[in-house]
Amino acid sequence: MNGISELDNIEKKYIELEKELSNPEVYKDKKKYSELAKAHANLGEIVKVYREYKSLLKAIEENKELLKDPDDEIKELAKAELKELEGKIEDVRKRLKILLLPKDPLDERSVILELRAGTGGE
Repeated sequence: MNGISELDNIEKKYIELEKELSNPEVYKDKKKYSELAKAHANLGEIVKVYREYKSLLKAIEENKELLKDPDDEIKELAKAELKELEGKIEDVRKRLKILLLPKDPLDERSVILELRAGTGGE
């Protein structure tokens, strides 16, 4: 998957933000705390899915090693699980691609929606 180093950098930034948020001095400055908490929350979903992706890659590698086992039953189990893991990893890749899309700057703005009964129509 392209962008692994970008995802690693995002994960590092997320860990740095966690460290900063755990510092008691940050709580004294509400504005800074708010900014850090917002940045941490924005990266949280990406990091969660990326960690799931890394876990699936590790499981796939382990199952590929099990395919070399002399026991036929273990090989069959590994093949079945490998097929399932490869399906899951495709879903996770798609989720990561969507999460990495640039956000619209207007996404954070408030909206007022007014609904009126009985207006328009006949």
